[in-house]
Amino acid sequence: MDRPLDESVRRKKTIKRGIQAGAGVGTAALLVAVISGWLSPSLNRQEIRTAVVDVGPVEATITASGIIVPESEQIIASPIDSRVVHILRRPGDVLAAGDPIIELDTATALLALSKIDDELSLNANSRSQLELELESQLDDLRSKFEIDSLKLQALRAKTEQLRKLFKIGGSSAEQVHQVELETQIAEVELAQTKRNIAIKQKTLEAQLAGTATQRALLRKEQTELRRQLNMAAARALRGGVLTWVVPQEGTAVREGDVIARIADLSTFRVDATISDVHANRIAAGMPAKVKILDSVLAGEITSIRPTIENGIISFGIGLRDNASPLLHSNQRVDVFVVTAAKDTALRVKRGPSANGRSSSQVFVIRDGVAINTPVRLGITGFEYVEVEEGLARGDIVIISDVSEFMHRSKIKVR
Repeated sequence: MDRPLDESVRRKKTIKRGIQAGAGVGTAALLVAVISGWLSPSLNRQEIRTAVVDVGPVEATITASGIIVPESEQIIASPIDSRVVHILRRPGDVLAAGDPIIELDTATALLALSKIDDELSLNANSRSQLELELESQLDDLRSKFEIDSLKLQALRAKTEQLRKLFKIGGSSAEQVHQVELETQIAEVELAQTKRNIAIKQKTLEAQLAGTATQRALLRKEQTELRRQLNMAAARALRGGVLTWVVPQEGTAVREGDVIARIADLSTFRVDATISDVHANRIAAGMPAKVKILDSVLAGEITSIRPTIENGIISFGIGLRDNASPLLHSNQRVDVFVVTAAKDTALRVKRGPSANGRSSSQVFVIRDGVAINTPVRLGITGFEYVEVEEGLARGDIVIISDVSEFMHRSKIKVR
């Protein structure tokens, strides 16, 4: 026969059932929370990059590669055909203006200079002899002219006298005619002597001019040889760093061969390259920016090489601050050529999520939630992207790579 359970026993069973039910509900709640966490991922604010939409200038740029090079380089060429006798400086040496770098063999040039000196002496002697000879000939002609003049005067006097005698019957017509004829011949001879003097003077002037021209040419050769001999020590014209020199003594060099290079490391420029895809987008005078570490130097395109090699265009950039301490020879840098610009535009910093595609989507953080927002972007620079639609000033945009969440409409931000 069954007996009713004691009241304390029934109470214990009720409490046990309550505890079991509570444990089941807690487990279910925990599972729901875990599953909800799996299904709704979140982002750690410390692990993402954000940018605030603001208003400011935006520049459209195309990216190129560049290398820092000295703005000016002194190239020293051999002034004569010679050989290297001594190498006085080595690459890396700092030079002052006038410092010798290389000593060349000057024996041949000295011999040529001595020959020219001898030719100049012969030229001077020839000129002196010519002047004496021609002056002597002119003196003879002048003496003859004086004699012919006196002879003509005597004949004219005789003619006048015979004419008077003929009037009074003291001479014949034949005698008068004869003396008149002699007078005419004397006049012709005097005129010829006068012409000979003029011709001889012009001849003297022409011959002296010829010797003067020859002397001038020899003087030029002499000056040039002396200049070349003075340059044979290959001295630095201005201060700088020796970047290259003929590597071995005894090397034969021809006139015009490069024997040393000196770089002026006080100022620099940028030699840049870019794909020929952008050939129609760059031109001389366009602004450019050179990024060195976290700094940016402004400049402009100064020259573009007319030929394209292996699909690459080469161009030069002049820097406004070409003596910046950030500049180092042969340093590689990023170059951004500015193709368009707006002084005032809605903009956001550039990042993997805001990279300049005209139609895009970004996450905007509002009240701890990142909301997937369609936007339209405009011109793109290396630092900022123009916002044409979809964002407002003050919006906080995630600019780091969140491509794995782009299929979601929103994400929690912790």
